[in-house]
Amino acid sequence: MTEDQQAQFRTADQGLFTQEMHSKSRNVLNRHRFNNCQTQVAAKSRLKEATPMAKPSTLYTRRLSRTESGLWLNLDESRSSLVQKDALRGYMDAFVSLSGALLYLSSVESNPIGGTAAYRDSVACTLCLVSVRMKPSFRKELLSLMIKSSLPFFRSASIVQVEALVNHSRNRNGIPFPLAYDLPAWVMPILETNGFQKAEQLCHYSAENISGRKAAIHGRQWDSHPDLARADALFRKAGMESGLSCSQAHLAVSVAAGLRSLKTLSVKGRALALTGFMPYGKRALVTVCLHDSEKLDVTQFAAGLLNLCVESRVKSLDLLLVGQGQRELVGSLAEICSSPFKRELLQMMRKVL
Repeated sequence: MTEDQQAQFRTADQGLFTQEMHSKSRNVLNRHRFNNCQTQVAAKSRLKEATPMAKPSTLYTRRLSRTESGLWLNLDESRSSLVQKDALRGYMDAFVSLSGALLYLSSVESNPIGGTAAYRDSVACTLCLVSVRMKPSFRKELLSLMIKSSLPFFRSASIVQVEALVNHSRNRNGIPFPLAYDLPAWVMPILETNGFQKAEQLCHYSAENISGRKAAIHGRQWDSHPDLARADALFRKAGMESGLSCSQAHLAVSVAAGLRSLKTLSVKGRALALTGFMPYGKRALVTVCLHDSEKLDVTQFAAGLLNLCVESRVKSLDLLLVGQGQRELVGSLAEICSSPFKRELLQMMRKVL
């Protein structure tokens, strides 16, 4: 073999050796990259396990039957001591017995977290939202959805508008549904977002330590049995005059009649005044009160209400729904019973479908 041939073989061997070294280097580098990728994937997997993504809650809402009203009452975890459980159940029975009463229960994973109550006023073609309950931890995420699921989306022959009464007071009176029909302030933003507009204002008035003596001005005697037919006619007339013709007031009259706590004052076959009067402990709840201002002096009407309180031996008085045209009545009551009245503003929210 010549020297030139030997040189060619040495060059070829060196080339093969160099290729082999480059191949080994690439393999080492690839294994290093693969190990790094595995480490990163494992780290991401551990991170996902440590911080799982929050799964959106699924809300299920259904209408309750009359016999299921106890499920709705169980939603109240901070019930006022004003109304005992058995008494509240009796008030709820009076509500669900009405043809326009609606109760809805909302649940997440079969656990009740809230509910709504509504009343369909067939005369005014109005649906009013009269109570909303939801656990605080779910309100931000699900309150709007729960309220939407309880209300009609479209106008119909029986419902042309929706109403809700919101209490803005920080120290809300604490009188629960179905005795009071005002909603807490935290419902207001949801109503505004869903197209409700501000309408008229009503009031809740309360007085403590009212006088224990009968009014010096003796009012007429209340009927031994309420005249329901004439009370309805008075409601339509006096409700418009006093600014208390809303569906919540109509509901208050209906519930009071069902509880046999509705009182009327009639003269010559004509109802001149009505009130839903419910004593409980040392407190009197006047769920609604109206009178014919043309036939009955407001001072006599105030005296009649106060005399009911005295006969029931109560020490405080709550007027749950007071219209803008009834300020003179509140002034007469304050003067006769020698006690100032505290006022809570109730904002009517209305949405025309």
